[in-house]
Amino acid sequence: MKGALDFDPAQHEFGPATIAIRNLLDRWSAVDWLTPPGASADVARAHFATHRALGREASPELFVNEVVITAATGGWDDFVHLCQRVRAHHAFDWKFSVLKRLSRQHSQACGWTIDDLAVDLAGERGREGTLFAQVGMTVFWRLRWRRSLAALSAPHADAATFYLSYADMDAIEAIEWQLAEPTCDLVSNPFVPLLACYEEGWYPFVLAADAVVLFAFAA
Repeated sequence: MKGALDFDPAQHEFGPATIAIRNLLDRWSAVDWLTPPGASADVARAHFATHRALGREASPELFVNEVVITAATGGWDDFVHLCQRVRAHHAFDWKFSVLKRLSRQHSQACGWTIDDLAVDLAGERGREGTLFAQVGMTVFWRLRWRRSLAALSAPHADAATFYLSYADMDAIEAIEWQLAEPTCDLVSNPFVPLLACYEEGWYPFVLAADAVVLFAFAA
């Protein structure tokens, strides 16, 4: 199952980071979700370790020194159970406790805000652009990938909707990193190796600051 955008990235400019952003948009749209992995667990571990190393270099206070990365394969029941564990864990939310803060701190360090590119990327006031939409004086992300979950049962679709919404946030953070620092190459963007885990069919579940499960669907 792949996601589709409502625009062709090749037909749009995104400022100085255009080439990198087109690359990220195309790669994310090509991810075949909820299928067996295309690489080994060791490859996924290496991607996640690189993500952590680059993140710690930028914001060391957000990452613990050591983390246990466990690889697991299974079926839908296992995927749903992991989603339930993450959703029930109110004391720690990796997306908002670490990743959102990592992205925000980087944007602040670069002096970039979403409003900076509003005129160029959102189009005329009140009209929707590709990455952003602008209503009045408010600018917000509008980037969405359309995926059909109609073939899934209700519990499976609920878990998939939850997980994919979180994963799409990681793709958006990768794009924001490039907008804030357009001269940064993709290998220096800490969100890119995280996206590579998803691309290879390994899905991170961060259950605690020092405990990560990389899950893949069994063949």
